[in-house]
Amino acid sequence: MTDYRAEISAEFESYFAQVGPYIACLDAERSRSLDEARLATKSYAAFLDTTPAPEHFQ
Repeated sequence: MTDYRAEISAEFESYFAQVGPYIACLDAERSRSLDEARLATKSYAAFLDTTPAPEHFQ
């Protein structure tokens, strides 16, 4: 194990250096998707409030 200590440490350091930006990217996409869903929900609610129902539903 001691023979590979430097190599194992380098692998872990590389992993943690890459996982941080990856998780940040996922968080940003999650936030963007939620914002998009909120906007779509708001638009749909406005559509339902302003669109008259077809005659066969009244």
